[in-house]
Amino acid sequence: MGLTKSLLLGAVASACASQAVQSQPPAELLDLAARVHYGYYHADARAIETAEAALDRLPDSPEVLYYRDFAALRRVQPAVPAAPDSSALTNARAAMLPRACRSLSRPMHGYS
Repeated sequence: MGLTKSLLLGAVASACASQAVQSQPPAELLDLAARVHYGYYHADARAIETAEAALDRLPDSPEVLYYRDFAALRRVQPAVPAAPDSSALTNARAAMLPRACRSLSRPMHGYS
């Protein structure tokens, strides 16, 4: 009886493991999804269009259909605004530093 249970549990575990492996999207699909993300965040419409064309060549599956729709959505969405210039941010921080140091050098109210 114990051997039968362990064999049954082993069969169930291997079936679940094989389904988990099969549910992973192919590497090509993940690469195309990454290209769509790159194109969106870097305002590179050509990268998105190239990924869309490659997605159209793939056979239909739920994952492929999802990423086709995702690429079409990202293509028509406005790009995210660019990050502020890091040198301007550094200069702003440097300008604020003396004020912060002055406030730290003053004694707090009620403490001397």
